[in-house]
Amino acid sequence: TYMLKRVSEMAAPYQMFSFLGEVFIIDKDAKTVTHFAEFPLKLIHRFEEITGFKLSPSSSMVVLNLEYGKTFGGPGADVLLVRQLAEPWMAHKEVLLHPVWYHYSKLPTESDMKLIDIEEAETGYKLHLPTPDDVYIFLGNVLTEWQFTLPYALQLRRWIENIVGTDLRAMVKESCFTSSLMTGNIPRGCYGYEMGLGLSTSERFA
Repeated sequence: TYMLKRVSEMAAPYQMFSFLGEVFIIDKDAKTVTHFAEFPLKLIHRFEEITGFKLSPSSSMVVLNLEYGKTFGGPGADVLLVRQLAEPWMAHKEVLLHPVWYHYSKLPTESDMKLIDIEEAETGYKLHLPTPDDVYIFLGNVLTEWQFTLPYALQLRRWIENIVGTDLRAMVKESCFTSSLMTGNIPRGCYGYEMGLGLSTSERFA
């Protein structure tokens, strides 16, 4: 996906991690995703004012940030001994620089941003964004090549599906035809079928 490709190629957010991030506006009704690159995270509550882009009631926001784990660095810490985790389900324990995806069903407010300082004082951990409705975390990758790993693509797609409430898989023509006959609806993954395109089962596995 484009989002996965972007996380592997973005330059400024990698150099200025936790200061600049990527913003994706997902409109479920319009079935569109609008990307805003290298946006200052501390100004996320002023997103509409700065970009001139107005969020519709059916829109939600996904913010991508690169972060170090809570236990990275500190007095007496030997960061050279840090070992990367191997299992995706352990991503919340990642220490090295890694992508974190934040989902907001509505635009964070100025009050939300002010709460960051309070939460930092209570937890002792540096926070970068307000508490999201949902969060998804990738494991770190020294080469920043997340786009070439199938599990990342599948997991991110499933996470986005939960946000939009739609199956985003690309479907073969036979499945699209069967679904249209049985339910009267054509799934989102059949956009190629509607235009007379798409693969048949035999072509897909040839």
